[in-house]
Amino acid sequence: MDGASVRAAFVDKDLINDLHRHGLIIAVWTVNDPRMAKHYAKLGVDMIITDIPDHIKEVLKLNNEL
Repeated sequence: MDGASVRAAFVDKDLINDLHRHGLIIAVWTVNDPRMAKHYAKLGVDMIITDIPDHIKEVLKLNNEL
């Protein structure tokens, strides 16, 4: 296993740190709210799964979080 894909409601900093400590990546799903995408990016997730990738990518670029 290289990582985990976790529903957004269950992701917090402790989970991210635990996975990273074990050399695993974390993907969070499904994040369609730009504010929540920024939140998870700041927490340190490795991937954000969304239905609106172009919009989320642009929001994160504008905030230097991509």
